[in-house]
Amino acid sequence: MNNERIAKRFEAEIMREIRAEMLETNKIKKFNTVLLIMILILLRILYYEEITDFLKKIFNN
Repeated sequence: MNNERIAKRFEAEIMREIRAEMLETNKIKKFNTVLLIMILILLRILYYEEITDFLKKIFNN
């Protein structure tokens, strides 16, 4: 549960940053936005453990 809270906090922080960037420049800076979205995806993978369970199944067989 603690990891999930941490992941949600990071996710909210990154989303706020993306929104601020969009409002500030009125244009999305593609590289920064893609980087932030990749970080969001990695956080979901690490903390929600969907992919890790899948990888464990692969390596155990």
